[in-house]
Amino acid sequence: MTHNFLFIVYLFIAISVSASTMLITYFWNNWRYSNAPEGQQPFEKVVGLSKYGFITGLGVGAYDSVILSQTTGFWNTVNCMSYWIVPLTAMCATFASVAYTTTKIRGKDGYLNYILACV
Repeated sequence: MTHNFLFIVYLFIAISVSASTMLITYFWNNWRYSNAPEGQQPFEKVVGLSKYGFITGLGVGAYDSVILSQTTGFWNTVNCMSYWIVPLTAMCATFASVAYTTTKIRGKDGYLNYILACV
């Protein structure tokens, strides 16, 4: 009985890792900010920029956790990492959505859209 349970657990872990790897690869290769002109495909643009915020937050959070804060324990590390990951990802998503919205409101693509998105 125990061997069957362990086999099922290992199979579930292998499928989960494989699926998440495929999903990450799909998002990384297909969802980019610059795939479409400004004012089109808003969800793709939000995801396309948010992945860069997430990666940057992951790197800065890891540096903070290991070098600066020297966290001990799982939840302290999660807290320190999320301190960087969540705001950076949210900033990228906000920039993409505001740039899309201002393009739709103004009806044209221009520098003003990006200036307003940065504010």
